Amino acid sequence: MAAVTEYCTVADLETVGLPKQFLDGVEPDRITDAIKQASAKIDSYLRARGYTLPLTRVGRDINDVCAALAAYPLAVGAGFNPAAQGDDNLRLRYEDAERWLREVAAGRVHPDLDDGAGLTGNTGAGAIGARIAMASSRGWSKDRNDTAAKRGAFQGD
Repeated sequence: MAAVTEYCTVADLETVGLPKQFLDGVEPDRITDAIKQASAKIDSYLRARGYTLPLTRVGRDINDVCAALAAYPLAVGAGFNPAAQGDDNLRLRYEDAERWLREVAAGRVHPDLDDGAGLTGNTGAGAIGARIAMASSRGWSKDRNDTAAKRGAFQGD
């Protein structure tokens, strides 16, 4: 598989709230640089978690995070005011993306990706992994001859 080094496209920037008219007015090199910077930032968090870079496949979760990270500086550079009432959508998406990446680096969120070295994320959209732990049989048993089955319900070891 080919390496993936840029995690979103210009078209993806529209999905996070940058109108096509705005993007048409921005120099293509500025857009490309913003996407590269956002992808490099994502790489830094993935590297901290132990993924081998470059990745061979990324899911929609990383794609959306990259678009949010790239869109914000493009808009601010064009005069967008993130403090203005009603204009906070891009800022909130950017902050959510940063928070999600911190969760990835901490191992609490597992992105949908393949790093080509066998370390893959969940197939869900960055789902948080659940863990189940049990202390005793609590009186339940799949084997009727088991001594745990002879105990009353909720009687542990």
